[in-house]
Amino acid sequence: FFNLATLYKRLNRRADAATAIERYCEIEERKVESSNEEKISQLKALREEVSKLNHID
Repeated sequence: FFNLATLYKRLNRRADAATAIERYCEIEERKVESSNEEKISQLKALREEVSKLNHID
């Protein structure tokens, strides 16, 4: 799923891409079983990073 960050950088509509990636991460976080803390942590980190990038402009 970290290829989403690459996709984010390539798309012209960064705000739309960031929103889509954030939503994807939120959905995936809900799907992942609570026993898989590592994946949940990775998804949260990706969502936070994209959110920061989206608010730079």
